[in-house]
Amino acid sequence: MKSTNDRRVAALTAGLAILIAISSSGCNGTETSSFAGPIRFSSGVERLHSWLCGSFDSSAQAARDSAFHSISLHGVPIWPDREDGRWLYVEEAASDALDRPSRQFAHRVRNDAQGGLISEVFGFPEGEVPPAGSWKDPDYFNSIDPALLIPREGCTVHLVAATGDDPAFTGGTIGDDCASRLNGADHATSEVRVEADAIQSWDRGFDASGTQVWGAESGPYDFIRLVKMN
Repeated sequence: MKSTNDRRVAALTAGLAILIAISSSGCNGTETSSFAGPIRFSSGVERLHSWLCGSFDSSAQAARDSAFHSISLHGVPIWPDREDGRWLYVEEAASDALDRPSRQFAHRVRNDAQGGLISEVFGFPEGEVPPAGSWKDPDYFNSIDPALLIPREGCTVHLVAATGDDPAFTGGTIGDDCASRLNGADHATSEVRVEADAIQSWDRGFDASGTQVWGAESGPYDFIRLVKMN
């Protein structure tokens, strides 16, 4: 049974998460299929994927504001030969409890039918949740059938690319269809900003009346990149 603190950490951080890579396959979209040569996606998909790659944490924010926990965010590209988008595995945990992840999902970054950027969220089937630390071994996911993943309907993050002096991807979930039962919630929302070396994620749960029941109240978590990918 999780401790009260574990549940609080999960409530404050149960949301996006977004991703990582310390692997020889890299995160620059140049993986090569053994059958057909390099798989190409739009420049927006490739850049977003690249910026999501790395290891991040929120320790600096936690040091200056006790309302936030120090959270480690890791992820890694998986299934590089798939042609339906750029896939990543996300693992998130309190920095002092890395053996007890609060978040483990697969994400698919792609363009939607209108050409917009989306990051879809998928859960793992019962009995197939990866062991803690699986972000260190991307080949582990070759044993998991993507067709068995469970899509989290309504939890897709829709993003747009800013240009000029402030390059970033910004966006969030749409509506209140992302179901959540954590701490008595009815649904959850996510607001996200992705920069070259940082991710801001504000994930909150609300009951049926619209009252917030979990998540940070004052603003988003600030995840700073610890590992720079070339």
